[in-house]
Amino acid sequence: MPAFKLGQVVMTNSVQTELANDSTINLFNIINRHHHCDWGDLCHEDEQANVEALKTGARLFSSYKLNPNLTLWVITEAEPRNFTTIMLPSDY
Repeated sequence: MPAFKLGQVVMTNSVQTELANDSTINLFNIINRHHHCDWGDLCHEDEQANVEALKTGARLFSSYKLNPNLTLWVITEAEPRNFTTIMLPSDY
């Protein structure tokens, strides 16, 4: 059961470009992992920040290294959690 609401899920133009160039990227899987608190490739401190954010309503952050050249970030805004954005680190 998801621990928080995603709000509207959006992606940056650079992620759309990556999707057009690589049909193996499964955004549904990435969003599902984020939504079920699998934060991906985060250090312990960032994971703990997410655990605390679940309690306080702060921003949630995940990072998924899909291959040596591609990492996607997923950020769910702080309460009221209206948006979740999929982006490349360079988009931030």
